[in-house]
Amino acid sequence: MKNNYTSILLLLCTFLLNSFAMAEEAPRVLITDFETTDYLLSQSGGTAELVANPLKDDINSSDNVIKFTNESASEWWGRLLVLEVENHIVADGFENFEFMVKAPAQGTISIKLENSNGDPQPSIYQEAQVSEGWQTIKASFDLTDVPTTAKYNKIVIFFNINDLNGGDVWYIDNLATYGTVENVPFPKPVVRNEVTNFETEDFKFTASGATASIIDNPLKNEQNNSEKVLSFTNSATDGNWWDRMLIIEVENRIVIDGFEHIEFNVNAPATGSVFIKLEKEDDGTTGDKQPETYQEIQVQEGWQTIKTALDLNNVPEGAVYSKIVMSFNINDLSAENTWLVDDFAVYGDIQNVPFPKPIVRNEVTNFETEDFKFTASGATTSIIDNPLKNEQNNSEKVLSFTNSATDGNWWDRMLVLEVENRIVIDGFEHIEFNVNAPATGSVFIKLEKEDDGTTGDKQPETYQEIQVQEGWQTIKTALDLNNVPEGAVYSKIVMSFNINDLTAENTWLVDNFAVYGDIQNVPFPVIVERNKVTDFEGEDFKFIGI
Repeated sequence: MKNNYTSILLLLCTFLLNSFAMAEEAPRVLITDFETTDYLLSQSGGTAELVANPLKDDINSSDNVIKFTNESASEWWGRLLVLEVENHIVADGFENFEFMVKAPAQGTISIKLENSNGDPQPSIYQEAQVSEGWQTIKASFDLTDVPTTAKYNKIVIFFNINDLNGGDVWYIDNLATYGTVENVPFPKPVVRNEVTNFETEDFKFTASGATASIIDNPLKNEQNNSEKVLSFTNSATDGNWWDRMLIIEVENRIVIDGFEHIEFNVNAPATGSVFIKLEKEDDGTTGDKQPETYQEIQVQEGWQTIKTALDLNNVPEGAVYSKIVMSFNINDLSAENTWLVDDFAVYGDIQNVPFPKPIVRNEVTNFETEDFKFTASGATTSIIDNPLKNEQNNSEKVLSFTNSATDGNWWDRMLVLEVENRIVIDGFEHIEFNVNAPATGSVFIKLEKEDDGTTGDKQPETYQEIQVQEGWQTIKTALDLNNVPEGAVYSKIVMSFNINDLTAENTWLVDNFAVYGDIQNVPFPVIVERNKVTDFEGEDFKFIGI
């Protein structure tokens, strides 16, 4: 018998524990506290606005709340606040709804849940007590006919439904569910982004079967007050319309994800169809479909704005387009008329990819000023008058380097040029110089900087074969930059001439050192000279004694 009692007690304890577990409330999950942009607000029959919390207290210390002012109405359902939320309320497991309210008077609040799927719209009626501060209201919805698959993204609130006089002000905050939510971010708003207005260097253009140029805007008005526009004049053709093309390459590339429209201003000399297409660099190799359209444009005095979609079927996701291709008046190949376009923009995203910086030739030294120093080993070196002036090199001064015969190594015969115009390795492409070669031979070229000896940094270098030639020749050569430190700046050019013939005692002339890349000018330190004050030999002093 004792064992039977024990078994019954165990079963009773198990039942009570299970019942307690089953009765445990679902977790509280915030829907919105109006502190971020996870909601959208609309209203009818009243004024709704986001405001600072008018009364922070122990119940609600939030910064932002929603204020709703009722208007007078004939029916209570004509006064409503609609909150569309990213955190959708999931019906499955939904137990209670909670919110905070600051009520100006005792009154009934009705709350309804909605979605766009046609699911039943559960609602509650909840009494709010008049209170100076905030109060928390927690209520459950009748979900009898609501499928467990339902999810609600709209919360519709009616304040003080038993008093239609209006003028009463209600505050609401911190909406939450005891259950779960499904976060569905709002679609990103589509923004107009400028591609080019032809006022800066953010574009390049080419044309075929036509003449294209950037000109002053001949038709300034409220529609288009730009300074510059692009002019495209068709040439008559017996061929095809695609033989007359304008290609605009842009830095502000067009992102296809989220793309809706392309927009531009046009001055049309005639009614006609314009072909528009987007291209990217790899279309020729990938075979990707290109977005395009045909747009009918009416002749019109002055400017008009065209906004058109493109056919994006089978266009690859994630594609980014750098070229806008256009053909004007494609139905009339005999026309030789001028079309003006300007202010290209997209409704969607752009990705700015600046054009590669053009590589500029920058002079390092031409031996005409004191922007260099030189030393030599195993050779005789000097600055001399240019003995071979010609169109290739009309400089006054050149550097002469005469090899001495040696039984040693070629690196025992070195020219070291130290320069104020230091060579920047970032963006470096070539070094260039003029040379008069007395013989065909290999020349070693290397760049050095002050700290190479302590850092062990690799130095850019090359071996350049130079052919014997009467007069001057220009040598332009790259250097081996593998493992050369980024950001390095070199102040010395080191050279050895005719390194394959150590018996030669010939004279090489060099001049006009330059780089295709950047330089950094660092003037040599000013030499501090000794200046005499007096030697008491003349009358350049006085003295007194005390």
